[in-house]
Amino acid sequence: KQGNANRYALLLYKQLQASGQVELANALLAHTIESLELETTDETDKNRFAAQNMLAYAWKLKYEAIKATSPQEALACLSKAADFSPKNPSEMVHGSYYDRALLDSKESYRADFAQALIATGDKKQALKTLAEQVQADPTIVGELKKSFETNFPRKDFGDFFNKVITHSWNT
Repeated sequence: KQGNANRYALLLYKQLQASGQVELANALLAHTIESLELETTDETDKNRFAAQNMLAYAWKLKYEAIKATSPQEALACLSKAADFSPKNPSEMVHGSYYDRALLDSKESYRADFAQALIATGDKKQALKTLAEQVQADPTIVGELKKSFETNFPRKDFGDFFNKVITHSWNT
């Protein structure tokens, strides 16, 4: 833990992939996902949300690795990446910034998952995913509006925002 083993395992995974050592890379990624899943379930661990961010990225890497050969399984991996993305500001820990900077990862993969769902034709689930993303990070309303208007040109964004997003907020 002190040496950020999971961070460096993900960096090593990327190097192994780039050098064509796919089997070894996949084994390392599977081990790293298992390790990160254990770390994220420990509610006493102060670093669990940083680990959760890396876990989301690990699932995104798995998605990228298999999307060409197994699209349904890949979509399930991207779904997990979205699920492990921060759900609220308290899960957006400062410590994960360094992991994102070194790994070239994102804070959230909900928008990626929504785009993949739209590409498969599941626009209803994509809207739900985008609404969850706004719940976690209200600063992306502009991005959400742009995506909404691109993918749903005949629907009113204001109506969607009021009926779906604000309706789900706590009073």
